[in-house]
Amino acid sequence: MEEKELGHWISNTPAGPTDALLCVLAHADKNTTLLNSARTNAILFPSYEAFVNSGQNAALFLVHGAESDWVTQTVIQLRQDKVHGDKPLFVSAPSTPLVECLIDGVVTSDAQARMIAHGFNALRAELPSRVAVVTQDHRLLQFLYERPHFIISPYKDWQTPRVYGYPLLACMQTQAGDESRWIHTLLARQLIEPVTLVDRMRECPKCQSAHLAFVDVCPTCHSLNITQKPFVHCFTCGNVAPQEKYMDKGGLVCPKCTARLRHIGEDYDRPMENYSCNACNAGFIDAEVRVRCMSCNSEHAVDDLAVRQVNSYRLSEHGRVVVRTGGSDDLFSVLDRINHVTPTMFEHMLDWVLNLCDRHPDVPFSVLGIKVVNLTTLTEEIGRARVMQLLDAFIGRLRELIRLTDFVTHTADDQLWVLLPKADEPGVARFIERLNQLQELAQNEGKAGLILRTVRFSAPSQPVKGEAANQLMIKLAAKLE
Repeated sequence: MEEKELGHWISNTPAGPTDALLCVLAHADKNTTLLNSARTNAILFPSYEAFVNSGQNAALFLVHGAESDWVTQTVIQLRQDKVHGDKPLFVSAPSTPLVECLIDGVVTSDAQARMIAHGFNALRAELPSRVAVVTQDHRLLQFLYERPHFIISPYKDWQTPRVYGYPLLACMQTQAGDESRWIHTLLARQLIEPVTLVDRMRECPKCQSAHLAFVDVCPTCHSLNITQKPFVHCFTCGNVAPQEKYMDKGGLVCPKCTARLRHIGEDYDRPMENYSCNACNAGFIDAEVRVRCMSCNSEHAVDDLAVRQVNSYRLSEHGRVVVRTGGSDDLFSVLDRINHVTPTMFEHMLDWVLNLCDRHPDVPFSVLGIKVVNLTTLTEEIGRARVMQLLDAFIGRLRELIRLTDFVTHTADDQLWVLLPKADEPGVARFIERLNQLQELAQNEGKAGLILRTVRFSAPSQPVKGEAANQLMIKLAAKLE
């Protein structure tokens, strides 16, 4: 590639002492290495691999090429790079929708790219110094903080099981997993917020694939072998059957009573039944719709399909505070999604049911304390991000056990409390039994998972006379230690 082909990109003005090194990745047939780097503080490479092999540490990147496939591949390689993936990245011309999900913009010159990157650097200067090892959450949140207007956009690819994915998250995640699960966790912790509803998908409840086939079947025997036919209703005997069974020498004769049907409205009419099953001979108006997953071949009713909303997202104000302060949000904030109340309100409700049960012993209730025994050691072993995923999956399943009338709070990072009105001792025992089954579902791919310890109190089977809520919770909490 000749230098003059990039002349409109790289100015000939000598670079100032504070200008950051600009790396230009341009599609070339020969390995041109330098582009007037002494004057412009820019360096040219023909590919991502050539840049990596050079050992250079550029501050911002420009990708230039006429072939969209090459541009797309190069942009993805840069965003996936563990060292350079979160640096300012631009292209020289509009490209594919996938590229637009990953870049910081389209620029016409290095000066424009440097100006935009300068704004990113100014915001980065507001943040605490980055530690040597950061989680994928911290990396993503800082990336979004430096780019106040950046939107995490979904990308539609029919060849993927769920059709919609998030290219930025796929490039930046360091732990294996579904980027939709990562989004779900970030939303639960209120670190990001939805911007625009892009689509609403129906997915297989078994494998989450969006590749579904909707088929009409017989509502009686569920056979696919159904045919749309005209039906005839004989007024003489009330027989209803497909018209073909009435045909006799060009006229209509009832196959049941042999009456000849001449005048519609007097001898017969045509009912609404217009489907016939060739397997069981049933007649019906509307066929039953069944859904077949094209990925796992399972079958489901339409109402059983999982509904997934596809949104674009941005950094929330709470997320900005977390990044700016350098702190970490509450690890157990995922619990705030399931009928959560503050500890003060929880104690108030517990006092109320204690007094109610004291006056009306026929109104039982239970209190359940749950402690994640190995939360600290598990965080050290597999990392905070993975623990968040385990907690999120656990709470997602715990939500299935929580009724609308139950109340949940947590008084420490590893302690969760559930108030179960109208739940007697056998009822809370069944709850704990199902809760223990959830531990098996929250295993970390063969490694140590969440280990739970529980304590319970049920009234009126246990003494409650004169017991205050805070005293009761202190006694129960001591048994959790």
